[in-house]
Amino acid sequence: SALSWRRADHSAGVGTGPLDPQPEAMRVVFTGGPGAGKTTLLNALAAQGHAVVGETARALIQSRRAQGLPPRPAPRAFAEAILAQDIEKHRQHGAQGRVFFDRGVPDALGMLCECEPSRRGEWIARAARHPFHRQAFFFPPWESIFQSDADAAMHSS
Repeated sequence: SALSWRRADHSAGVGTGPLDPQPEAMRVVFTGGPGAGKTTLLNALAAQGHAVVGETARALIQSRRAQGLPPRPAPRAFAEAILAQDIEKHRQHGAQGRVFFDRGVPDALGMLCECEPSRRGEWIARAARHPFHRQAFFFPPWESIFQSDADAAMHSS
């Protein structure tokens, strides 16, 4: 069965229907903790032909392990590395219609805000330079589907 969507613009009337294969440019963030179902849903969207961008933190952890490095650097360095790659992904996927992101710039900036709350205004201004759809999908913990792995454990700690 086809996945459906609900319009965020309620002033134009709420509509539900199949995902339009040629929508206006829109970057949509899926966020939440490890094992909440983000990747499973993103894989289903990709299987239906929708553009999906994978999670940067997991890729960085896997890359560092392959290089024999500790899986995760210090929190600020980790957040900066994620942000640099997420900004590049944001730039690369700006004109493709609707693109779904497994986390993204907002998550990396949130990590930086945790590291340096005194720079919160700077992080917010930076987020405005890399816009996503104003509504994100937040996935709360879902114990019945949670499957931990070493990469997820490294990301959440």
